Amino acid sequence: NTCFMNSALQCLSNTFEFTNYFLKNMERDQINRHNPLGTKGILAANYSELMKSMWLGKSQSISPWEVKKIIGRHAHQFVGYGQQDSQEFLSYILDLLHEDLNLIVSKPYIESKDYDGKNDIRDSDESWNNFLKRNDSVVISLFYGQYKSTVCCSKCSKVSVTYDPFNVLSIPISHSGSKDIPFTIYVVQEDILAPVKKLIKNV
Repeated sequence: NTCFMNSALQCLSNTFEFTNYFLKNMERDQINRHNPLGTKGILAANYSELMKSMWLGKSQSISPWEVKKIIGRHAHQFVGYGQQDSQEFLSYILDLLHEDLNLIVSKPYIESKDYDGKNDIRDSDESWNNFLKRNDSVVISLFYGQYKSTVCCSKCSKVSVTYDPFNVLSIPISHSGSKDIPFTIYVVQEDILAPVKKLIKNV
């Protein structure tokens, strides 16, 4: 039972900027083999071969067993053939691929900071730049965003704001028979491929 994995891999495979990164062998010069949080580049190399088999091979079906085994060695919930959460798998493989491809070899210590929410542009930029001092990969460029979290003390009314990076944005689904849940999502972007173009230029 690996449909949870296959659906996640199909989503990643059809993210063409990410797939082209591997089809063009760009990962070879960016693998971080010294990162204890990754797989020493083993997953990135095997994922690259999987993408080549899917997009350049002649077989009508592909079995991503090596990718599954590598992830299973790092996350025991994915060992075996029990049904698992596809979103959890997607988040986990993105995290491992990021650490395998993280260009930051030595991560500096950066103390977390709370803001007052009075200057979102300045504070979110500072928070994002601090995040990039420890994380810099094609995964960050393509899949990560930032959201604002606000906590207000019910007693003293002090407001504490953080700007948190994310790669998966979870939203609730209405239960059967209940009304729809309205959401308003604002997407603010410049050149979405600018970080990737910079990565390509530096290869």
